[in-house]
Amino acid sequence: MSVIQKIRDKYAGVVIAFIALSLIAFILMDAFSGRGGSLFGNRDTLGKVNGKKIGKNAFDDQAELFKKAYNMGNASYDQLMNRVWDYNVDNIVLQDEYDELGLAFSAKELNATLFGANPPAWMRQSFTDPNTGEYNAAQAAEYFRQLKAGKVPEGDMVYELYIKQQTIDNTLRQKYISLLANSVYVPKWLAEKQMADANAISSVSYVYVPYNSLPDSNFKATDAEIEKYIKAHPAQFRVEEETRTVSYVPFDVKPSAADSQAVLNQVMQYKNEFATTPDTLQGPFLERVGSEMAYANTYFGGSKIQHAFKDSIINTKPGTVYGPYLDGNMYVLAKLLGVKNWPDSARVRHILIQTQDPQRGVVLMDDSIAKKRIDSIELAIQRGASFDSLARRFSDDGSKDKGGVLTGQNGSEYFSQGDMVPEFNEFVFDHQVGYKGVVKTVYGYHYIEILGQKNFQPAYKIAYLAKSITPSQETVDVAMADAQRFAAESRNQKAYNENLTKYNKTSLQSMDIHKFDATVAGLGENRAFVRWVYENEVGDISEPFDMKDKLIVAMITNIQEEGLMNVAKARPMAEPYVVNEKKARKIIADKFKGNTLEQYSSASGIAINRADSIGFISSFVPGVGMEPKIVG
Repeated sequence: MSVIQKIRDKYAGVVIAFIALSLIAFILMDAFSGRGGSLFGNRDTLGKVNGKKIGKNAFDDQAELFKKAYNMGNASYDQLMNRVWDYNVDNIVLQDEYDELGLAFSAKELNATLFGANPPAWMRQSFTDPNTGEYNAAQAAEYFRQLKAGKVPEGDMVYELYIKQQTIDNTLRQKYISLLANSVYVPKWLAEKQMADANAISSVSYVYVPYNSLPDSNFKATDAEIEKYIKAHPAQFRVEEETRTVSYVPFDVKPSAADSQAVLNQVMQYKNEFATTPDTLQGPFLERVGSEMAYANTYFGGSKIQHAFKDSIINTKPGTVYGPYLDGNMYVLAKLLGVKNWPDSARVRHILIQTQDPQRGVVLMDDSIAKKRIDSIELAIQRGASFDSLARRFSDDGSKDKGGVLTGQNGSEYFSQGDMVPEFNEFVFDHQVGYKGVVKTVYGYHYIEILGQKNFQPAYKIAYLAKSITPSQETVDVAMADAQRFAAESRNQKAYNENLTKYNKTSLQSMDIHKFDATVAGLGENRAFVRWVYENEVGDISEPFDMKDKLIVAMITNIQEEGLMNVAKARPMAEPYVVNEKKARKIIADKFKGNTLEQYSSASGIAINRADSIGFISSFVPGVGMEPKIVG
């Protein structure tokens, strides 16, 4: 195969590995709330970070690249915009730090990083020959030469934006972190003092009158007292950015009896086809009809099956459909596909050549490259190579340092049925001890050897056809009509409160809504609702908003501006302290008369207590609780 063809084979895996490098999340969620414009009124500038502009054209280009790089084609618009925005914020903020410190990265350093004795891990993985275990620096250099020469599709963009820039960013970040780590210094005297404090022990005698010995009902905190406490403790009540509070009335959109019957009828329509579909086509059939319970194409022991009516299902004849039955809010048909005698746990070792990260949806290596690598590993082991040695050198799994031996959830080297993905599970439990082979899963290619099995018992393969009972459009329309009527009749705070009684509704509250939030506590994700909250004032009433499982009509009840909290917002936090201060004055005046513990005990009617072994590094006083001021 020509060098160019090898380069093309490696292209996808290498590029994606680079794209996946080093993004730090700074949460900011608004500047891209609509496609038609920006918050800043400038069509060419989406925003500024530390005074530096983020241009719209460059941003749009990055968004397109992110779609491909992170398989984000199905991501929501907000998710994609936030990801790209975070990338820009990360670069700008850190670059300012690098400039201030004089950190730089020369062309010589770039060449040494990519082609020196210690290349990045992704390069070593991509350009190491599995047969020899040697890193091929010449092949890596040729790959980059072809990239820069434009002989690989989009090569210039890949090299400049991902390989070159990401390598520079990564190395500068490592330099910066190293500087921070090395700047930490603890002088000898401080270390000695900390050691002495840690070993300091005291014993005390005390008379303890708790605040809860006096009823809260006798002590009220006025607005003036709350405000005074806020001003006396500003650090506890400072608000860094404006927040808002709303009250809202929910209108639940619940399925009606007719909706439930319609779903049942739909499930019944599929029953005969479900029963007659061959086992090999169960997966495609269930995907086509839209079953809401995933098809696990493997067997499970009875203890692993947690579905309703399990006993009835496993006692049917294979090929028989049981149901429909009601499981939560779903109607379900269950079909027993087969029964086997399987162990309940197994011990294996494996070598993983990973092709993708399914959690993040990121491709890590081209499939053809991974397949060739696992085939080479299999051949090497068949010819006598050490499994342990190859696992440590090439496996992408965390078990590599143990020679590829997997650990179960209980910490032992035996794992249970269902702990692994279906293809892995099927291979391990359906073959005998000593069997070896290659299996492909969502993670990539595994070379597996079965080392042990135990506790054989019946295992069952079951397919489920499930449909959720959801509200029909008619039901949704009824709920919408109710919500619209409530909103129309509640155009001010007085009418809103009166209609709560009139329609027997309960008003709920959501606090601390920030301007750039996308999710509202208790309600879920709805960026449009947050925008409405910040476009209106206290007392304004919304039209109905759709919150997936309910509709809401909301009223803005409080605006907390940046600075010290107002009394209404601070009261829940400040009031207990104000009340305790009042109780303290009362306790001191009534209970602590005299100037000795014995006199205090006599006046309060409470015995003297003793606490031994109080340590300086702990704020806990036995019998009292956390009391850092006393311990200090």
